This record gives sequence, C-alpha cells and structure tokens, in this order.
Amino acid sequence: MQRLTGLDLARALAIFGMVAVNVPLVFSAQDTGLAGEVAQLVAGRAAALFVVLAGVGQSLMTRRARTDPERARRDRRVILRRALFLGVWGLAWYPLWPADILHYYGVWMAAAALLFTVSTRRLLALAGAVTLAFPALLLAGVDYESGWDWSTLTYTGFWTVDGFLRNLLFNGLHPVLPWFAFFLAGMGLGRQELASPHARRRLARWAVPGWLGAEAVGWLAPSGLVALGLDPELAAALGGRGPIPPMPQYVVGAGALAVLVVLACLSVAERRARLVVPLVHTGQLALTHYASHVVLLVAPLVVLCAPGELGLDVAPVLPARGAVLGTAMGLWGGLTIWFSHAWRRRRSRGPLEQAMRTLTTPRPPAAGGRGDAGARARPSRWGGSRPETSNEGARSGCPARTDGPRSDPNQ
Repeated sequence: MQRLTGLDLARALAIFGMVAVNVPLVFSAQDTGLAGEVAQLVAGRAAALFVVLAGVGQSLMTRRARTDPERARRDRRVILRRALFLGVWGLAWYPLWPADILHYYGVWMAAAALLFTVSTRRLLALAGAVTLAFPALLLAGVDYESGWDWSTLTYTGFWTVDGFLRNLLFNGLHPVLPWFAFFLAGMGLGRQELASPHARRRLARWAVPGWLGAEAVGWLAPSGLVALGLDPELAAALGGRGPIPPMPQYVVGAGALAVLVVLACLSVAERRARLVVPLVHTGQLALTHYASHVVLLVAPLVVLCAPGELGLDVAPVLPARGAVLGTAMGLWGGLTIWFSHAWRRRRSRGPLEQAMRTLTTPRPPAAGGRGDAGARARPSRWGGSRPETSNEGARSGCPARTDGPRSDPNQ
C-alpha cells in the first residue's frame, strides 16, 4: 500500500494547533493578542484532529488483521503494549504536564484494540453512542465541575481512585466520554479509499454539512436557551461550540472539520508533494514533537517567567506576554520543522517513535540469511519510505510492505 503522506501533513498541523492552544493555556493567556486569538480559534479542534488521525493510523495498521485471525491476535498484542507505554508515560509526567493527552490516548487505543475487527457501521454507531452518553450523564445529575478549580485550571483529587476515574471517563480535558468518538470516527475514516479523489469528494459531501450544521447549532443554541430562561453562562456552556464541556454539537463539528482537514491535506500532498516535504517530515515525528513542546517550550517559559513553579496553575504577569509567547512558539515551530527535515533525511523514524516501537514490538523470527531479509524501508527525501526488497522479492514482483504513516504510535 502506498504511503499517504497527506496524513503526516495533517498530523503536523494538529501538533502545531495543539501547541498554539497549550502554551497560552499554561499562562492563562486569554487576552494575549494574536496568540490568544489563535488559541481560541483552534481550541479543541487541533486535538480532535490529532485523535481522528490516531484512529486512522490504527485502521491502517490493522487492515490485514481484519481478515486474518492470527494476525489480529498479534496486532492486538502490539496495540495493547503501545497503549500501556503511552498510558504510563502520560501518568509519569502528569505532575509536570497536567494537560497531558497521552494517558487518555492509551485508554482509547486499548479499547480500540478490541474493536478493529467490527464493521464500520458498528464503529460509527458506537461513536454516536459515546457522543450522546456525555449529555446523558449531565442530565442524570453527574457533577461535571467536581474536582475542578476553573480559575486556575487545576484538578483536585486526580490521584484518588474516584477522582482518577471521573477525570478519565467524564470530566477531564479529554475524557473517554465523548473523546473516544473521535478515535472511532478515525478508524472508520481509515477504512475508506483515501487515495481516491472520488472517495474523498464523497466523504466531503458528508463532512461539510455536518461541520456547518454543528457550528450553526453552537452559534444559535445559547441564545435560544437563554430565551427559555436558562442562566446565560450555563446556556453558553451547554449550547456552545467549545470543548468544555464537550457537548454533541462540539463533537460533530470538530470531528467533521477534522475529516475535511485530512481530505484537504491528502489532496495538497498529492498535488504539491515536494513543496510540503518539511511539514510531512514534521508530522512523521509527531510523538517526539508533542514531548518536545512540553520539555523545550513550555517548561523553559515557565522557569523563566515563574521560577520554582510548574503546572497549569502558573499565570505570571508578563509585559507584552502575547508577543513573548507568540515569538517563542514561532521559534519552536521553525526549529521543529528544520529538525524533522534533517532527521528524516537520515532516519526512518523519530527518536521517541523508534523508542516506542523497539519497546513494544516483538522481534521477528531470525532470518535464515541475508537474502531472506525481506522488505525493509529506508528514508525517502520526499517524505515517504522507499522500499528495499530482497532479491527473491524483486524476482517475484511482490511489493515491499509499507504500513501507512509511521508517525502514529499505532504503527
């Protein structure tokens, strides 16, 4: 299967969007000029795109396993190991980075490992059920604000059993209900013929009305709820377009927008392959860059601006803080693209991507000899992987296997 570099391009956009949200969030920078405006624009959308792409990656990884029970068992074990890896990582650095998405990611992956053999229709039906489960719990009286101090975005009781499960399943920053719906939608998307322009146009005909309809509901519903006598602040939360709380109109709108971004990136990468190579390489190191934006961008800014304090409760008063944060993010972004391009011209995977793969993928049986080495992949300067086949494979005409976008932790 030919590598779909447009998925890597979309993943790069998702990473940059998440950084544009996370950095102002850490500094409570809602009024930081351009940086704050960008954060408000992409809040919840970039992370949703990241999760949808994770689901796409898992579908690409398991596409053969859906018809091969033995391979399904093998792939399921690999996915569960990677889910454990990401979950442990996310929890280990939670004291440093309370906005972590990786421990949620590990749970989504583990749940999806049990579902990749079910039909696409059932996946989408489950995504709908997960989306509606959240407002159902609200209507049942479950307290969404339990544990939160919204003025500092800190969560009390995370390390207790009740607090951890409540945060993970219901009222965290990316809870299973309803964020798992994005992952499931991505799994369904990954089963489509994404390399086909006709299939992309067909998907867009569904995604555009979904996005516009959900956005319209998000704009109109708050005023309608106020007219019915609801408190304006509560009406904005329940009827709005934002990710907190994640109501159905947000899930549908952000999910449909993510699909449209993926489709657009596939088309751009297909038509302007050489032009987008640096961004494609950046997307292929998504896990590495997610870690680097915390360690190399957020942490130094916090240390410089508020020595001795880390976490989301940091809100230092900076002169021209919007300009400071915007400049820092711009420098990090430029260095990220440069590093990714340089790294991928020499190696096939990013540092953390390779580390996770090494720790979680069982070693294949020893080959009988050099000629039996089978298909390997080495870096291509244009962002994909250039297959290297053994002499036997070349004579048989069998193509080397490429497993889709390697930047995804599922690969």
